[in-house]
Amino acid sequence: DLYSWGRIFLHALLGELPSGTQRPSDATLANLPTKLRQFVMDCVALNPARRPRDFSSILKVLEKWQ
Repeated sequence: DLYSWGRIFLHALLGELPSGTQRPSDATLANLPTKLRQFVMDCVALNPARRPRDFSSILKVLEKWQ
């Protein structure tokens, strides 16, 4: 499930995880580069249509950042 992966990725990036469906605060996200912040927030979007289509889409984005 891409949403669950996004939550785990967000936790790894921030060292904390907002409870339930809460978004992390803007102050918490401010330390992330803009493109990374947008990517991870798309992965955990409440609206499934905003999330990446599949895991290969996620891998393509991550490979660009290597």
